Amino acid sequence: KWYQLAADRGKTNVYRIAKKGVTPALNILTVDAKNGVLEAQVTLGKMYGKGQGVAQEYNEALKWFLLASDQGYEQGKASIYKIAKKGVTPALNILTVDAKNGVLEAQVTLGKMYGKGQGVAQEYNEALKWFLLASDQGYEQGKASIYKIAKKGVAAALNILTDDAK
Repeated sequence: KWYQLAADRGKTNVYRIAKKGVTPALNILTVDAKNGVLEAQVTLGKMYGKGQGVAQEYNEALKWFLLASDQGYEQGKASIYKIAKKGVTPALNILTVDAKNGVLEAQVTLGKMYGKGQGVAQEYNEALKWFLLASDQGYEQGKASIYKIAKKGVAAALNILTDDAK
C-alpha cells in the first residue's frame, strides 16, 4: 500500500527503495523498466552491475543499459564498456565493434584493457593497435600510452618512441 502511494507521488523514491532489495519497490521498478521508462532501465542496469538490491548479474545489467542506450541514455555506452571490462562477451563484442567503427572512447577503452589484461588476455601489441588508432583521432594521452607499451619492450612501440625522439 505504502509503496504504491509513494509510486503515485514519484517513482524516484520507489527506485531508491528498490536498491535496498525491497520486493514491492523492485517489482514496480522492473515493470516500469519493461514498459520503457528510461530512469527505471538505467536504475536496474546499475543495480545489476553493482549487485545492489539484486544479485550481481552483468548480462542483466547489459540488457538494461542497451535498452536505455536505445532511448538516448548518454552514459549507456560507457556503462556497457565498463561491463566489457569484466570480461562479459556480449559487452566486449559491442565494445570491439564500436572501436572498429572508429569510436574513440571504445578504442581507448580497448587499448587500456589489453594493456592491463582487464577482461581480456594481456596483449601489448593489441593495446598498441588501439592506442595508435585513438591517437590518430586526437587522443591526447595516446603517445604516453604508446610509450608505456614501449617500456614493456614491444618492438613496434619502441620504433615509434625512437622515431619521435629523433
